[in-house]
Amino acid sequence: MDKIVRKKNVWIVGASSGIGEALAKEMDRPEYRLILSARRAKELEKVASGLKTEAVCLPMDVLQFEGHAQLVEEIGSKWGDVDILIYVAGKGQRTAFMETGAKDFQLLMDINFNAFVSVVRQVVPGMISRKSGAVVAVNSIQGKIAIPSRTAYVASKHALLGFMNSLRLELHACGIHVLSVLPAYVRTEFSLRALKKAEEVCQGIDPNHLKGVTPQTVAKKTFRALRKGSLEIHPGRFSQVAGVYLHKILPYKIFYWILRKKFR
Repeated sequence: MDKIVRKKNVWIVGASSGIGEALAKEMDRPEYRLILSARRAKELEKVASGLKTEAVCLPMDVLQFEGHAQLVEEIGSKWGDVDILIYVAGKGQRTAFMETGAKDFQLLMDINFNAFVSVVRQVVPGMISRKSGAVVAVNSIQGKIAIPSRTAYVASKHALLGFMNSLRLELHACGIHVLSVLPAYVRTEFSLRALKKAEEVCQGIDPNHLKGVTPQTVAKKTFRALRKGSLEIHPGRFSQVAGVYLHKILPYKIFYWILRKKFR
C-alpha cells in the first residue's frame, strides 16, 4: 500500500496582493495546502479562486494580537499544524522624523515587527515539537540600509532582521529553517498605502518602485531559497541592492557620504 504523504500547510500572512499574492501563486503546488490571510477578505477570495491546488482563506487583522492564538488553534483543528509561516504584511513610510508622531511609530512597529513576533510565538512551539518547519519574513533592503523619511519603517525592519538572526541561532538545532527576504524596490502598490503627511495627496506609485523587480521575481527567489535552505536573500535590481555589498566593504564615513549625495 502506498504511504499517504500529508500536504504541508503554508500560512501566508499578507496574501491579498503584491508579493503575498505572488508567493501564493508560486507555491500553488500539489504538495502544499495554502492558508491565505489578510484584512481584505474579497481580495483573498480572488487570489484563492485563481489557484489550482487546495487553498483556504482565513481573514485576519494582524493588529488584533489577542486573536493570534485563536487563529493558530483554528488552523490546527481544521487543517493541522503550520509547516511554513510566511509573513508579508507590512506598511511603509514617507514622512520625516519630526512629522511622524508616536502613534505612527507604534503603528509601523506593530504591523512590521510586533505582530510577526506574536504570530511566530504561536506557531513555533509546534515546529519545535515536530523538529521541522520554516519561518519566512519578507523584510526590506531597508532592514540593512537606512534612508531619509523612513525612520519608523527602517527601525521596524532593522528590528525584524535582528530578531530573525537571533531566532535562527536558537532554532537551528530544532531543524527549523529561518529565512529573511530583503527585497529592494518591487513593482507593487506598497508606496500608495505608506504613511504620509495628512495633507499629502498621492500622485501615483513611487517611481523607485516602478523601476524595481516584479513581485513574481521576489516570489520565485523566495521559493528557491526555501528549497535550498538559504538564510538571507536580497531580490532586486543590482543598482538597488548594491548598497548591501558596499556597506560591507567601505568604511562607514565613505558609505555615509555616498548616501548623503544620493538623498540630498
